[in-house]
Formats: sequence, structure tokens, C-alpha cells
Amino acid sequence: MRLMMVHVNDEYLLAVTRRLQAFGIEPVSVIGSFSRPEDFPDSEVLNAETLMDEQFYQKANEQNPETISEELSAEFQECEDIFLANSDRFAFFNINVRKRKDIYYQILLFWLYYFKTHKIDFMYLISTPHMGWDIVLYYVAKKFGIRMMYAERTLIADRILLVEDMANSEKVPQDFCAGKTKEQIISQIDQDL
Repeated sequence: MRLMMVHVNDEYLLAVTRRLQAFGIEPVSVIGSFSRPEDFPDSEVLNAETLMDEQFYQKANEQNPETISEELSAEFQECEDIFLANSDRFAFFNINVRKRKDIYYQILLFWLYYFKTHKIDFMYLISTPHMGWDIVLYYVAKKFGIRMMYAERTLIADRILLVEDMANSEKVPQDFCAGKTKEQIISQIDQDL
């Protein structure tokens, strides 16, 4: 398995990744603000804070053969819309739409080339994509058919949901609890509740 771990940002997540290493699963790529190259000697480590820097993408794309066509732009229109809607929350001052689009296309080019060259086949995100760069990462991974999963926090202590597609997550039927006792509902969901 060629694994990418995204948002490895604290000791616990570092421990989870090390546990995977103990099972012989060495991530190809690890992204996080907590990640250190010495923790992953056989992995490419990308600092999440660096991925927020426009100049990182400009430099990385200098040798990138990928180009943006009208067809590619149309294919990623939903991604662009979500990126633009979210990107202005990271700016300390207003950035016009044209500049944000330029940044978006730099990020898109980077991830297209990254996935083509790294042949990743599974991606685990620690949280819902929400940082701009990880929204683009998510959509490019979907385009390449890369299986992915991310942890969605719940209001139930010590419980998460594992989600495979943020756009098409499963819905709980409205009549899910109809005619059931509390014990039946608990047994259907989780005995530990």
C-alpha cells in the first residue's frame, strides 16, 4: 500500500503513524505541522504550514510539466468554487478573486503532478479537508481514484466516524429510531454507549 497521511499534527497522531510503521506500513508521504523528517526516514514529509505559502507552489511548479487546460479547469470547477469560498478566511487582508484563482491553480498543478509521480493508492486524512490546499488535495485524489478516508469528530465521547467521501456521506434515515426502545438503539449503534 502506498499511503499518504494528512494532518499528522500532534503526539497522538504521530503515535498512530508509528504504529502503522510497526505493522510494516510505511507512509509514502506525511503531511502535518508536527511532522518531522527524522520520524519518517522513508517518507516524504511536507510541513502543512509550508503548504499555506504561495511561494512554495511557485517554486515547486518550476519543473512541473502539468498545465491547466479549459477542460481540466471545468473538471475541477466544484473544487475551485469551494477553494474560493474558503480561501479568503486565511488572509489577513483582502485578496482579489483573480489572485486567489492564481493561487488555486498553482496548488492544483502541484497536486496533479504530485499524485502522478508518487503513485499513492490510499490517503488517510485526520480531519475534514478545510485548509484550501487540502481541499484541492482531496479533489485531485478523487480524480485519480485514490481510496481515502478521514475521521469526522462526533459529539459522543471517544467516538469518530470514518468517512470516505465528504460530498456524499451516508445519511441516517429519518425513521432510524422509529418504534425502537433505548436498548435496541444502543445495541444497533454501539454496546459501549
